[in-house]
Amino acid sequence: KDLKMKTYQQLTDHLKTIEKHEIHDSASQSYITFVHEFMDSLNEFCSKHQNAFDGQFYNILLENNISWDIKDMSNTDVTSLDEKVILALILGATKDVSFYEGALLPYIENRSLERWLRRLEYFDSFSATN
Repeated sequence: KDLKMKTYQQLTDHLKTIEKHEIHDSASQSYITFVHEFMDSLNEFCSKHQNAFDGQFYNILLENNISWDIKDMSNTDVTSLDEKVILALILGATKDVSFYEGALLPYIENRSLERWLRRLEYFDSFSATN
């Protein structure tokens, strides 16, 4: 078995927490803990992979005809999107977390964050077979 860490593993590891479906309230300790841990992983990932993602999430969303709003981002079909667009969706969803801790909750409740992380997991599984 390959012990090499997959590119997105530090992000997709958070799927375990999301799958428990225990995060329903932005004031709950489980949500607050999840957001802090997820944001730490995301910030670490972005600083490690600056070449893979230039931080222009807004422009990437626009180039893919996705508006930076909950409804459009949540309704986006991810099955044909590449890693860069998926990361742009995640960064767009987390952009306001520093101002409003509950900003990520709608994306957890409507399963968007789970779909985006599953798509990254797919890219990791694909790259692991090559």
